[in-house]
Amino acid sequence: MTKKMIRTLAAGLVLTLTVSSSVLQVPASAYDVEVPVDSISLPAISATVVTRSVNAINKAREEAEKKLTSSQASQGNTSSQQNTSSGSVSSGSSQSSSQGSSQNSSQGSSQTANPGASQRPSQNTNQNSSSQGSSSSSSSSSSSSSSSQGSSQGSSAVKDDPNAVNGCSVDLSGASSGTVLVRQKGSTTKIKVLLYFNGSSKYYQYTIPTNNTWTAIPLQSGSGSYKIRFMQQVSGNSYKEIHSVSFQAGLSSEMAPYLKPSQYVVYNSGSASVAKAKSLVSGLSGDAQKVAAIYSYITGNISYDYDKLANLTTGYLPNPDSTLSSKKGICFDYAALMAAMLRSQGIPCKLVIGHADGEYHAWNMVYVSGAWKLYDATLGAAGQRASSYTAERVY
Repeated sequence: MTKKMIRTLAAGLVLTLTVSSSVLQVPASAYDVEVPVDSISLPAISATVVTRSVNAINKAREEAEKKLTSSQASQGNTSSQQNTSSGSVSSGSSQSSSQGSSQNSSQGSSQTANPGASQRPSQNTNQNSSSQGSSSSSSSSSSSSSSSQGSSQGSSAVKDDPNAVNGCSVDLSGASSGTVLVRQKGSTTKIKVLLYFNGSSKYYQYTIPTNNTWTAIPLQSGSGSYKIRFMQQVSGNSYKEIHSVSFQAGLSSEMAPYLKPSQYVVYNSGSASVAKAKSLVSGLSGDAQKVAAIYSYITGNISYDYDKLANLTTGYLPNPDSTLSSKKGICFDYAALMAAMLRSQGIPCKLVIGHADGEYHAWNMVYVSGAWKLYDATLGAAGQRASSYTAERVY
């Protein structure tokens, strides 16, 4: 089998965004990576790229099957074989990690860990991402609303906020702990929330529900000045700002955003993934052992979901409990599940979206033994590893 990893969801065609008066133009995308911005180029998904990647998956799978058949023949074994090694991480890995985050998301130089794992048919990775871009700033600001800090996708609908503007509310009470809450009520079209840091034109983007439920978004850029813009879909790919809030955040720790649930890492005290993580680390004394146990479980029990890949819908978000129940997922699911399980046990874990060997991918960075180390459960489950990783966004 060749060393090159096969993945899907690579950046394809490049579209140029334009502005028409006060309405911002957004390109459509199969994976909801469109961003309302001013006159910049943004990668979009090419059908040709996806088709080529799917063909590559099938080829890789055929190669793996041939390799397995050859191995069985040489051993005179007619039954299917599968190595279910623990996949524990080697701190002495020579693999390099390039953390080229485009939004100050990466904290210091990142170390890598040998993904290791059970040997399985070569699997591809895919992910749904929120794209960053540039945007004209707005000077509008307002005070935040008050609410209890909820789980990643918010709690159930609550009473109306008298301070809401155009149905938009922001709760900053949990800012020092690394997340803020946003919600919107009443819009009949899509709402996107853009998060800016220290006056930069680059931002993180989130699509939120419009049924008055809270969505938690991380302050992954650390302590500093933030701005939140609520963008309402006008029609098609056109959006307009309907509310904005500016605020200062002083985080209690640089690890804070990676110890709490958020829109991309969904869990709460009653989650099945939390219960499973607690069971896996029971009796273990240190974080390194706990990380190894959780990583080994994921790589040994979650398989790649090719059907989901083929039918992935716009706006897809991972659900760790669903991944745990179905025992399959795409790379976004692997990374979200690992982040939820580790965070629930007090171990800082980033969900990273970027490029692995030049292909779009999702993986984790875990703070263990005094350093950030890279874990790629998706490729680890297939007995593979990338030679280079470049982060673009961190959640």
